[in-house]
Amino acid sequence: MSLSSIYEIKRGDILLAHPLISDDDFNKTVIIIADNQDESVTGFALNKLSPFTLKDALGDDWPEFPILIGGPVERDALFFIHTCANLIPNSEHIINDIYWCGDFEIMKNLVLTKQIDSTEITFFIGYSGWSLSQIQEEIHEESWAVIKESASVGIGFDSDLYNSLKAYSPESFRIWDNSPDKIELN
Repeated sequence: MSLSSIYEIKRGDILLAHPLISDDDFNKTVIIIADNQDESVTGFALNKLSPFTLKDALGDDWPEFPILIGGPVERDALFFIHTCANLIPNSEHIINDIYWCGDFEIMKNLVLTKQIDSTEITFFIGYSGWSLSQIQEEIHEESWAVIKESASVGIGFDSDLYNSLKAYSPESFRIWDNSPDKIELN
C-alpha cells in the first residue's frame, strides 16, 4: 500500500507534533491543515503565540488582536483564519465553520469597525508548508500524528491545546508525555 493511500491529508485535519521533535518551529505544535493541493499541504500552528499584535504589525488603527506564528514559511506575510465566511467574500472552507483568507479589504473594514472580534478571527505570521511526499514521509516516521477532522479545535490561541489533544495521539507518542521540552539538554 502506498503512503498516499495510508496518509491522506485533508483540510481540517490536525497535525500533532511528536513530543520529541526538537525543532523550535514545531516543538509541541498543533497545526490545522488549511489547504491541500495535489502536491502541497498548508497549515497554521494554533498554539504558537508571537510577541506581536495587529497594532504592532499594521499600525495604530488596528486593534490589539494577538498574532500567532503559523509556521516557518513566509514569516513576513500575514494570514488569517476565521468563522465569518458570510461576511468575508472569497473565503476558503477548511472544516465546519472555519475558513481561511478571503477579501483582505473587506476583512480589514470589518475588524476596524468592530464588526468582527478576536473570537471570530485569528491572524498568523507565516505558515507551515510541505510537499505532499514530505508530509507523508514525516507522518510515516511518526514525526506527526494526524487527528482526523477534529470538530473540537477552535481558531483562537490556546496555550494548553497540545496537552488537551494528547489523548488523541498514538501510544508511541503518549509514552513521552512527561518528557521535558528540550530533552537533548538532559
